[in-house]
Amino acid sequence: MRYFLFCLLLAAGVLPAMAQTASATDAERSRIAAERSQAAASFAEREAGCYRKFAVVDCLNAARVQRRERLSDLRRQELSLNDSERKRRSSERVTSIEERNSAQKQEDGAAQRAEAVVRRREKEAGLAQRAAERALTQASAPARAARTRKQAGEHTSSTHAAREQRAHDAAGEQRRYDERQLEAKEHRDKVAKRLAEPQRPEVKPLPVPP
Repeated sequence: MRYFLFCLLLAAGVLPAMAQTASATDAERSRIAAERSQAAASFAEREAGCYRKFAVVDCLNAARVQRRERLSDLRRQELSLNDSERKRRSSERVTSIEERNSAQKQEDGAAQRAEAVVRRREKEAGLAQRAAERALTQASAPARAARTRKQAGEHTSSTHAAREQRAHDAAGEQRRYDERQLEAKEHRDKVAKRLAEPQRPEVKPLPVPP
């Protein structure tokens, strides 16, 4: 945008001046060419007049001297104009280079400023995000602590219940083991008692009367 405005200002100020200078130079060249043509025509006219005079040679020499002086003066003007034109063009080239460099510097400066703005915004966004994360962490800290306490309590209760269940199961196993041991002892006692009793003779039954 700035470069576009710069170009507009340049076109509004510098270019018209350059065009005016070039126009003035062209006008000077046209004037010199016209005066050179006029000098040639004047010499031709004087030359023709000389042939009508008695001292033809002196008249022709004077006309030639006048023509040579006039053409020399026009040549000096033309050389001066050419020198001015070279200086003007050289100045225009220098001005054009300086303008391009200035425009490039402005574009580079604008790009650097834009990059700096982007970097600053990215940094601010990062700081804001980290601040939001810290605030969220701080806000959720009580809930996390309560959840941790609840989980710890549930774990403790579960562990206590499991311990009680294991103790209950162990007591049941011990009771059943004791009962089996008691039954086995009673069985062994019965067998031992039966073996300790004396053996009675076998009594045969009486015959059935006829």
